[in-house]
Amino acid sequence: MFSLCNTYWVCYQEVFWGFALIEEKQIVIEKYTATSPNNFNNKWRLPPSKSHLQRALLLSSTMKEKTVINDISCIGNDSLTMIECLNKMGSKIEFDLKNERIIIDNDLRNELHPPNFILNCNNSATTLKLLIAFCSRFEKPITFDGDETLRKRPILDLLNQLESVGARINLESNVESLPLTISGPIYAEEFLLDISKSSQSLSSLIISGVNANKKFKIKTTGTPASKNHSELTIRMSKQTGAKISKNSEDEIVVEPWVPKWKNKVVIPGDASLGVYCMLWSIMHNQTIILEGFPNEEDSLGCYNLIGIANHVGLSLKDTKKTDKILSPSGIIKDGLSIDLIDSIDILPALSALLALSCGGTLIGINNAEIKESNRIIETQRLLSFFGLKTNFTDGTMIIPGNQIISKPENVIPIPYDHRINMLAILLGSAVGASIEFNNSYEVTDPLFINRLLSFGLKISYS
Repeated sequence: MFSLCNTYWVCYQEVFWGFALIEEKQIVIEKYTATSPNNFNNKWRLPPSKSHLQRALLLSSTMKEKTVINDISCIGNDSLTMIECLNKMGSKIEFDLKNERIIIDNDLRNELHPPNFILNCNNSATTLKLLIAFCSRFEKPITFDGDETLRKRPILDLLNQLESVGARINLESNVESLPLTISGPIYAEEFLLDISKSSQSLSSLIISGVNANKKFKIKTTGTPASKNHSELTIRMSKQTGAKISKNSEDEIVVEPWVPKWKNKVVIPGDASLGVYCMLWSIMHNQTIILEGFPNEEDSLGCYNLIGIANHVGLSLKDTKKTDKILSPSGIIKDGLSIDLIDSIDILPALSALLALSCGGTLIGINNAEIKESNRIIETQRLLSFFGLKTNFTDGTMIIPGNQIISKPENVIPIPYDHRINMLAILLGSAVGASIEFNNSYEVTDPLFINRLLSFGLKISYS
């Protein structure tokens, strides 16, 4: 069994040994040639959903009982960040790499408490937002920070709401969200929250009910973005005994509760990453076994990939409850019109998938502008390097179909955005390419490169 630090380095050394010690500048990707299109040894195991895992880690850390989370093949950097922050606050979380499980053992430990250290949330907006409202229940000041990309992420809506009900917040910069110091305690009976840009602030307030001293209401305004994620928070909180009710679609009532899991904790695969497997299968005309694709409820809006597959020229066959065989069918249907308001994370790879197949239009994507990068601009820019055309007008991405990918002439610049990073590597495998070194894929899928190498893709670094 390994502590957080040891676990991270063991995973890192086995899969990416040397990357942390050598300052790489470029990834050189050779054009991939499939040796066997129907090689059923090519398995694409989805990593654990970080949305589920991070909520489970936070809720488990508030309990006196031991929690064991099984079937955790790897931990992305976002979830490692949550673990590090919770351990600083008094939790005891370990990753048993050999047995693929996480153990949260708080027996004989104090409850979560303000740390003596800065909570560095690195690149993880989920960690930051889930912890801010939770920590506003403490009287002692707590300082949050993050990397360059997280410092630019908007969180003022949540901060303004917390400040209006008694939290004391100090921002060290006039132009960036971080670093910030927050202290409470807040005793509000009612919150008013705009959820048109993100559901994470709503999730943060709901989970803060663990630390609340009385019942409170959350009134929401705006068309909800990523509604499935706030529903996930409510569902998981109820699995620990929370009493959460809805007076209406825009008013939630949360009562303080003592969390305890009613059933074993199961973390499904990250459905949003299934689109990368689909893209690989289409580009390389290769059958892939996609392992760990969750049910519709746990897909958090990305179950639409099942229907999309049939339009873009893929056939799906279930082999186990959570496994699917993806096979190119060659049958491409008419273009698609898809609303991504609840599945915004699939935008980059789906855009490439549509460009190479049936084409279509994507709406409900404006919130992609406030992710790790402006994913609308960065998706268009990346596709253009490979000769793929898109047009974004009045909130709609228009993507012509049946386009031909071409080899880029120059080294491709990549923002520190894991979904753009993974897409660049996949597109490079189709024609060969050099891209700026970027390991942001480790945020959600630290085994991404290793998986492609196991398929036979050749990559070098310079």
